[in-house]
Amino acid sequence: MPKGSQALKKKIFGLDNKVMRTSAKIFDLMVLNFLFVLSCLPIITIGPAWLTLCSLTDKVRRGSIHQISRTYVSQFVQNFKQGVLLGTGAFLIVVSVQLNLWIFKSLNHPVAFGLRIATYGIGLIVLFILFYAFPLSAKYEAPVTQMLKNAFLISFLNIHKTLLLLLLFAPVVLLLTYSPVTLLLGASIFLFIGFSTIAFLQMLILAPVFEKY
Repeated sequence: MPKGSQALKKKIFGLDNKVMRTSAKIFDLMVLNFLFVLSCLPIITIGPAWLTLCSLTDKVRRGSIHQISRTYVSQFVQNFKQGVLLGTGAFLIVVSVQLNLWIFKSLNHPVAFGLRIATYGIGLIVLFILFYAFPLSAKYEAPVTQMLKNAFLISFLNIHKTLLLLLLFAPVVLLLTYSPVTLLLGASIFLFIGFSTIAFLQMLILAPVFEKY
């Protein structure tokens, strides 16, 4: 066979392999998204579900997952305690920040304005910590308090990645809050593949960070 034909055949089969790998990853993300939504039906399990999603989308990023449903269930059970603690802690902190903002907005006093700015700052720091807490827990074992400390330190030591994560999540919030139409569109996307895609991109962004530790 002429060298040109061999090169063309190799190129075609190489492209075919890339398409197949990409298709397999998309399918895995769709399955993971379905399992995530299903495991979030009791709201208290959102923490373990997101922790499991971070763990398995990272595996999808590095290759593929065999017996994906069984692996998800196994990881979910394994991550349950840590995930509930992280999820409950995150929920209580977010509610506390929102409550403080509501109280300070209702007060017509210069001090209240300063407290509101400080609360926004605290809320941003909490957001930075949450960007890293679940991915860190998905890759490493440590007590929750230690994991939160590590997330705080790493988020500021890698501020460029933290800001990139902020850019990743900001359009999502905008899409879901802009109008009822965009909310419906966003909800449809997230029910189909949105949650797993966000987790996949989050783990992709943080991969170089974790390689340093």
